[in-house]
Parts: sequence; structure tokens; C-alpha cells
Amino acid sequence: MAVLEFALVALIMITMAFAIIDFSRAIYEKQVLSHLTREGSNLASRSTSGDPLTNAANAVIDGAAPLDLNTDGYVIVTSVENKDGTCQVTGQVAMGGKSAVSKIAQRKKKDFTAPNLPEPCSDSGTGLPQNGQTMYVTEVFYTYRPVTPIGSLLNVVMPSWLYDVAYF
Repeated sequence: MAVLEFALVALIMITMAFAIIDFSRAIYEKQVLSHLTREGSNLASRSTSGDPLTNAANAVIDGAAPLDLNTDGYVIVTSVENKDGTCQVTGQVAMGGKSAVSKIAQRKKKDFTAPNLPEPCSDSGTGLPQNGQTMYVTEVFYTYRPVTPIGSLLNVVMPSWLYDVAYF
């Protein structure tokens, strides 16, 4: 009887340990992505020399440890300018080992689509960015791979991509 109780308790404990490991890793990696996007947008907005978008994307990739964005991730840095109440994407740089599509703006031939921002541009001064200003947006995508078999054991779908965005 004690062996049966031990087997049931051990199975539950192992399942809980696997779940804690994978969900904790996902939360940690999401937090790293959040920090990287803020730093990337901050660097792009403060850049005084060279190409701010390329410099910010390189800095995000270089500072991504322990994540490897050169093989398992993708960084997109976009500049959006408000010209007389109309938002226009004025530049975009994408780097990394995987391929992803920007959720802010996509390049179609030589033109960009209208940017998808949290608030629309407006003449009232409440939009992002305000008239005459430029906003920098950093998006980071990362491939998440669970290290335990918890997803297949419990038929739980773990995320395959982690994503974060920051606006400055």
C-alpha cells in the first residue's frame, strides 16, 4: 500500500516540478525580452551618431545573454514619425537568426503600411507620437523551447514564440 501511495505522490510531484521548471523559464525569458525591448528603444531614441536603428538592434542582440537572438530570435527596430497628424514609418531595421513579421509596420515594396500603434496619431496632441515627433519601437521575438516533456504529458500547448515590444 505504501508503494502505491509513494508512486502516486511521486508522479504528481514530478509533474509539478516539470511544470514549475518550464513555466518559470518562460516567465524569465519573457522578462529578459521586456528589458531588451526597453533598452533597444531607449538607445535608439538617445542615439547621436551613426544609424540609431542599426545601433539599437546590434546592442539588443549583443546584450541578450542568456538568450541567443543570433540563432533563436529576431529584433525589429522601427522609427515612426508624426507629420501633421499622419504617422509614417521612416525606417526599420531587422536582425536575428529567425524570421518574423513586425506587428507595428510591414514593408511592402518601397512603402510601409500604416503603423499599428497603441493610440492613433491625432492633431489633438494625445496621439503617439505627437505632431513633429519621432517614436522608436523595438520588437523582440524569441523561439521558446520547453526543456521538460510536460507539454506532451498533459497535452498542454506551450508557446513557441515569446514576443515583447517597447515604445519610446
